[in-house]
Amino acid sequence: MKLEVAADYSIFIERSIEAVFKTILEAMLLVSLVIVISLKSFRAAFIPIITIPISLIGTFSLLLFFGFSINTLTLLAMVVAVGLVVDDAIVVLENTVRYLDRGVSPIEAAKKAISEVGFAVVAMTLTLVAVFIPVIFSPGRMGRLFEEFALALAGAVLISGFVAIVLTPVMCSYLLRSRVDKINGSPRKSCLGPENNTLKKFFFFVLKSDIVLHFDGCSGGLQVFTYQRYQFFV
Repeated sequence: MKLEVAADYSIFIERSIEAVFKTILEAMLLVSLVIVISLKSFRAAFIPIITIPISLIGTFSLLLFFGFSINTLTLLAMVVAVGLVVDDAIVVLENTVRYLDRGVSPIEAAKKAISEVGFAVVAMTLTLVAVFIPVIFSPGRMGRLFEEFALALAGAVLISGFVAIVLTPVMCSYLLRSRVDKINGSPRKSCLGPENNTLKKFFFFVLKSDIVLHFDGCSGGLQVFTYQRYQFFV
């Protein structure tokens, strides 16, 4: 008698895990590049990067608690979550840097920043979680299929929001320094700061034309949606 393996799904899972790690490394590199270019601080780039592994590790713990395994859908959720978990930390980080540019001490800057944007971070996190929760409780085959995917994404976003409120201000107070020039007392200029006239003109244009832009965006999206084919799987 000779036994042969008909199908070895472990190879596909291992390749998917490698793809997740590759995506995480690429995301860390791109986030660092954007933060360094916009805020001109290597210390600041380190703060949102820490959010990625903490959120993903917490998500795996959440999946273990609910009895889910590592499969294609949960790994896909990890890949998608990499781009979502850094948003809250970046919001807190940018507001902290804004106060550091005014000469405020790092600890006071972190306190003022989180007091201003803390509610916005909570609202943004709960909004994203609320998008995925209905998928978890969806009936039928579709609900059972994407239950793990939605739970993984909702868990990652929820943990990232907690990290942004609790851990990010602490890291900002310890890692960041005052950005006021010690020679002439003027703040450092960042390429996305208020001194950028080109960016300021673009923002004013968007604010003045918000109704037109919203109408064009909705109508364009509706046109694309009407021509899209519908089917369960390709």
